[in-house]
Amino acid sequence: MKRVADPPIFDAYLDPSQRGPIEHALEKRFAQAGQQRVREQRLDRAGAAFELGAAARQQLGQRAVVRELGAVLRAHTGGEAIELQQLLVRLPHGEPVVAVDALTLRDGERTLITGPSGAGKSTLFRAIAGIWPFGDGAVTIPAGATLMMLPQRPYFPIGSLRAAVVYPSEAGAFSEAQVREVLAAVGLAALAPRLHEEAHWNRILSLGEQQRLGVARALLHAPTFLFLDEATASLDEPSEAALYRLLSEKLPATTLVSIGHRATLEAFHARKLALVRDGDRFALREEVPVEAR
Repeated sequence: MKRVADPPIFDAYLDPSQRGPIEHALEKRFAQAGQQRVREQRLDRAGAAFELGAAARQQLGQRAVVRELGAVLRAHTGGEAIELQQLLVRLPHGEPVVAVDALTLRDGERTLITGPSGAGKSTLFRAIAGIWPFGDGAVTIPAGATLMMLPQRPYFPIGSLRAAVVYPSEAGAFSEAQVREVLAAVGLAALAPRLHEEAHWNRILSLGEQQRLGVARALLHAPTFLFLDEATASLDEPSEAALYRLLSEKLPATTLVSIGHRATLEAFHARKLALVRDGDRFALREEVPVEAR
C-alpha cells in the first residue's frame, strides 16, 4: 500500500499517564502489520494531548509524519481545505462507527457537529487528526496547515503555569506579556501572578478554568483549523458564549469546528452537521437552516 506523508502534526488526546484501549489497539494493529518504526512514532505522539499549535512544527523538526499506517485510513496533503471522502471510521475490531460520504471544511468556516452520546463524534476528530487509523476512505489536510484540537479536558504538562498555557510550545515561545494578555482575555487574569509557579495544574484548577486555559492556548497559537470537542461544556452558557465571541474576534481566519449539545452554540456557527443513526453506524448529515427550508 502506498504511503503518503502529510503536514507535521502533534497528535495528543490522552494524558501520557493514562494510556488505555486506544494505544493498546494501535500497538496490536501496527505489530501485526510489521511496522515497528511507525508504531513507535505513533504511540509516542498519541499519548500527549490531541492538540497542535503552529509552534509544534518546530517541536517536531518539520518532519513529515506518515499517516497511512498500513491500516485503511489514508491521509494526503494538498488543497486549501480539509476534505473527507468516503470515510468510514471503525472500532479496532472492525465495527463501523461513523460514515462521512463527503465533507469539506473551508477557510474561516464555523461548523457545529451534534449527535447523541456514543455516536463517534470524538472518534471522528481523532481520525481527522491522524491518531485513529481504523477505517476506510481519505482525509485530506492542506499542506502547511496547523491543527489544534481541544478536548473537554485539556492536557497540562507538570511544570509552570506559563508552560501549561503555551503547550505544546516551549515556555519561552511566547512572551510573558502575551501570556498575561490571553489569560486576561479568557477571564483568568487572577492567575497571572502564578505564571512561574510549578504544579499539577490539572489537579489544582477546576475543569472550567482548565477549559478557559485551553481557549487561551488556542489564542496564542492561532491555528489554521481549531477543533473543539465539547471544550467549553463545563462553563455556564454566558461564559461559553463570551469565549466563542472572543474566538471569532481574535481568530477571524481560523476554521472552527465544534462538538457540542447546547442549542446556544448554534448562534456562533453558520453551519450545522448532525450524526444520525443509519443502520449499524452513524452518518454525518448536513442540517438545512430553517430560513433555507
